[in-house]
Amino acid sequence: MTFKGILKSFSFDKEKKQFRIFGKTIKLKALIIFAVVLVIIISVFAACSAGKLKKNNQGETLVAVERRDITNTVTGSAVIKPKDSYSITAIVTGEITHDFISEGDIVKKGDKLYQLDAQTAENNLKTAENAVTKAQQSYNDAVKDKSLTGNTNDKSVKSARLAVEKAQQTYDDAVKAKTQNASTNDKNVKSAQIAVDKAQQSYNDAQKAVNDLNVVSGISGKIAKVYVSDGEVINTGGRIADVYVDNRMKVRLPFNEIDTANIHIGDTAALTVVGTGDVINAVVTEIGSEAVATENHAIVKYVTMELDNPGALTVNDKATAEVNGTACNDAANFEYVNVWAVSAKTSGTVKEVLKSENDGVQNGEAVVRMESDSANSQLRMAELTLNDARLTLDKAVLASDEYSQDSAISNAKVSLNDANLALEKAVLASDTFSKDSAIKSAELSLSDAKLSLEKAKKTLEDYTITAPISGKVVTKNVKAGDKMDTTKSSVEPMCIIYDLSSMKFEIKVDEVDISKIKVGQSVRITADAIEGETFEGVVDNISINGTAENGVTTYPVTVVIEKYGSLMPGMNIDAEIIVSESKNTLAVPVNSVNRGNIVYVQGKKESEEDTAPDGFKSVEVKIGINDENYIEIKSGLKEGDLIKGQELEIKDDFSLETMHDQMSGGGPGGGSGAPGGGGPNGKMPR
Repeated sequence: MTFKGILKSFSFDKEKKQFRIFGKTIKLKALIIFAVVLVIIISVFAACSAGKLKKNNQGETLVAVERRDITNTVTGSAVIKPKDSYSITAIVTGEITHDFISEGDIVKKGDKLYQLDAQTAENNLKTAENAVTKAQQSYNDAVKDKSLTGNTNDKSVKSARLAVEKAQQTYDDAVKAKTQNASTNDKNVKSAQIAVDKAQQSYNDAQKAVNDLNVVSGISGKIAKVYVSDGEVINTGGRIADVYVDNRMKVRLPFNEIDTANIHIGDTAALTVVGTGDVINAVVTEIGSEAVATENHAIVKYVTMELDNPGALTVNDKATAEVNGTACNDAANFEYVNVWAVSAKTSGTVKEVLKSENDGVQNGEAVVRMESDSANSQLRMAELTLNDARLTLDKAVLASDEYSQDSAISNAKVSLNDANLALEKAVLASDTFSKDSAIKSAELSLSDAKLSLEKAKKTLEDYTITAPISGKVVTKNVKAGDKMDTTKSSVEPMCIIYDLSSMKFEIKVDEVDISKIKVGQSVRITADAIEGETFEGVVDNISINGTAENGVTTYPVTVVIEKYGSLMPGMNIDAEIIVSESKNTLAVPVNSVNRGNIVYVQGKKESEEDTAPDGFKSVEVKIGINDENYIEIKSGLKEGDLIKGQELEIKDDFSLETMHDQMSGGGPGGGSGAPGGGGPNGKMPR
């Protein structure tokens, strides 16, 4: 309160013979005592203030070098907010059957908030359960049917064995009754050889298709992402996984189009990693040929820079860059230079995923193992066809060999081979590991039914609304009996929960001061709504996303308050970020330090070239931090030195609180009895 304000706060009630001061009634006797004390306080204050100022013979003002506390702060105002808030909404439509909360309740994460009518979802769940039961029965029936078919295959194997025995007997008989019957047929041999070559190529192709069911990586590196899962059907060319080599990184950043004229391929770029502030050198490898417009309507070209990974960078890290003194327009994520797409070379069903994300993999190592009845069947058929072709070649060679056994023996031998081949076919047909189409179809239907069941269970869970965070219910908009309709374009939140484990606010810091702000710095906080109480906070985040307005750029700085006491969300607060502080340090008024850090000290000049006023000598000092009125002296002066000072005019709003601080030896720095404060230029009051 100013002295003028004090005078206006006095009034006298003639009828009751009472005074009112600052809105309070005071009796005459008490007023007399108050007046006497006030006169004493003002007198003592004037004496203390005068004691700090002296005049020399020429009438110059002298100021004594003294010790005090100096604090350099950056200030701002904001509205306080909770640590986090969550608006609860429903993703399903239905009537609210129960509500379990009231405004002001404290809830934990996972607590039930509302229950919606889930009759339809429960019916859908039962339907899905029945579908799974039916699909399971169909699958069991298909397996049973295959088992019955297996008995028929066993009979075929027995019959083939008997045929082999008969062919063997025929061959033995032919040997006994052999007759010479040689003939040549080179044409048949050549034709049979061509057939063998074609069959061999088909077999090789089929074998490669089977081998390709093991999908391998083309490079050594790490798995970036796997796109398939067990049981998934993959077509030829389908993407299986991405493999990357993390020793080389790149980043693609936007630069204002006009600035790219000063950037060339091969230039060195200084990258700054967002979040850590680490600076890494990179090389410009590409400059975009076309300019594009950003969301902020800036015309930019994208410049690509590459660098060796120092070992800690990932694609989740972001960076900004400066090239030849030119800064980029925005930050972007790092990318790996070397990335290999692993693709399927043949169609099949994923049997086993061998590698997961971030696993190491060698060149040629399998990432996924697939299976394919079709590929295996084609391989078997190609093998049988190759055997048939070889047998036909054998027949042709035998027929053309003049030294061969007679045709009866040859034919008997071929028949024996045919019988053995038929036996192999019968054994393959009875293979218990093959799956016919009926079993496969039933298996897929069962899998689909199980997926539908899981979906129905998840949908049913959506009818029970739970708390996503722990906190306090500050708003409750709906209650039991209300109906939620998610088809509307705008739906009011069911309730709002604040996480009050801490408070936070955001202040805008001028570009001139932002370099002084560091994460972890202490912040003093006051609120008009809570007089006489100061709260402590810390700087939690400094955003690089500045906002320019009227030629000045400011940056958002987030402050967190753990012990917020009576502070409530929505309150207006004032904050002081303590950027530097010096306790019990030598100090002088700011305007006592002249250009070149020269202070005029009372005493005899040591040089004729000294331009100090008469009665003073020039002393160069080393200065430190300063506040509005005083500056720290690190060297050059000692406590008690008298220096030439500037007189201060007492402010019109000089307050009783300030006077009380002066009497108690406080002042802005909490010094030992020195007057605190001063005028706007740091002048001492008379």
